Amino acid sequence: MYADEKIQFIATVSYSEDVPDRNVTESVKWHSSNTTIAEVSPTGMVTATKESGTVEITADYDQFNDTKSIVVYALTLNTKRDITFDEKLEWVLTKPDDSNASLEQNGTLYTGDKNTTLDINVTRYDINASLKINVI
Repeated sequence: MYADEKIQFIATVSYSEDVPDRNVTESVKWHSSNTTIAEVSPTGMVTATKESGTVEITADYDQFNDTKSIVVYALTLNTKRDITFDEKLEWVLTKPDDSNASLEQNGTLYTGDKNTTLDINVTRYDINASLKINVI
C-alpha cells in the first residue's frame, strides 16, 4: 500500500461443508501492530499513514484470530514552483541570425522567417530549460 491509501479487510468464518461461509467483518475486533504505519477502523478499513514499514493487521473473532502483514510505502512528493516572468529569467535564442527572429528578456518572441526551427534556452539560477519552436 501507499501513504493515505485505504484497503477494506473482510473477515469470513468458514464452517463445515454443508454450512455456507459467513461475513463477520462487523463483529471482529481489529488491531494494528503499529498505528504510525497503518490504522484499522472497527469495521476493518485499513488506512496507511505517511510512515513506511511493515505492519500486522489482526482480526479477533471469538477464540479465533488471523493476522496479515502489509507493507506501506511512504511517497516522496516533488514540490513544483511556478516561475513567472516577474522573477529573474534569462532567455536566450540560439542562432538568431539563421531565423531572423528576436527574443526579449520578458520571454516575448518575434519571428521572422517561415519554415524554421527556433531553439530557446531559459535559465533561472541553476535551473535550465530548453524548447524548440517550429515556425510554419
